[in-house]
Parts: sequence; C-alpha cells; structure tokens
Amino acid sequence: LHEDNVDQALLKLDNAISVMISQTKSPAIIHDVPEYVEPLKSEAEYPYKTAIAVPILFNKELLGTLSVYNKTAMDVFSSILFTEDDREILEHFTQYAARGVVNARRYNERQLLVTIDEVTGLRNERYLQMRFPEEINRAKRFNRHVSLIFFEIKPFDDDVIRDVSSLIRE
Repeated sequence: LHEDNVDQALLKLDNAISVMISQTKSPAIIHDVPEYVEPLKSEAEYPYKTAIAVPILFNKELLGTLSVYNKTAMDVFSSILFTEDDREILEHFTQYAARGVVNARRYNERQLLVTIDEVTGLRNERYLQMRFPEEINRAKRFNRHVSLIFFEIKPFDDDVIRDVSSLIRE
C-alpha cells in the first residue's frame, strides 16, 4: 500500500476502534491489525501489527480515547504484541491525560466567568480591557472604524439590567 492509503486505512481503523471503545468504555488489544483493515494487498505492506486502545475517563465521564499502534519491525520493539502490562501502563497514562483535559476545561470556564458579568451575561470591563486594544489594531489594519457604546442604567436594579442586557443580546 502507498503511504497515503495506509494513513487513510489507519484513520478508518482508528475511528472504528474509537467508536467501539467509546461505547464499551473498556480497553481493547488488537493482535492482528491487518485483519481489521480493508483492502490490503499483503500484510507485509501494512506497517502496523497490533494496536491497543483505552478510554480516557474522568469520574466515569468519557473524554476521548487513546490508541497506540505497534510496527511489525522486530528490531524496533522487543515484542510485536501488546500485553496486559502495556494496557495497564496506558490506562495509567490516560488517567493523567484525563486530569489534564478536565483542568484545562475548568481553567477555560474560569477565564470565561472572569470576563462575563454574572447579572447580565454580557462581557464585562475586564473583557473590554483585554480585547479593545486588539480591536483597535484590527481596525487600523483593515482601515475600519471602531464604535463603543456604554450604558449607565439607573436606578440600579438587577431585573431592569437583565431586561436591558437581554435586548442588547437580541
């Protein structure tokens, strides 16, 4: 197989494996990858022999899957077959990956909360301070104008502010 065909076959295989892992939320070891890939002219042309795939879970929530493929070259690896030890190591690794994904999500959520007003749900002054210089530069770059509108609502009443902010969003 040409390299592009192998890459396409690997993508299709990986997608099928990921779907299976996502549904079962259980790891899988595949000892004969060429058996799963179609069409193959000969096993010798396909560079991968075995695969292992594990779900990336955090508190039983599926975040994704991780697949690893083993080449058939004997001089590259001590074994061409993945073992239960390999599965266990990969599962430990995905626990760290899951924590990283969750921490990144939480960080993004916090950053979003820092730039959104709790009452109105609209962007706040901090967001303005972060983005306004970028917008000024963009306007200069494209020879455009920038408009900025400030509202001062009195009397200060959360219900009135929510209503006005809803109109602004619409």
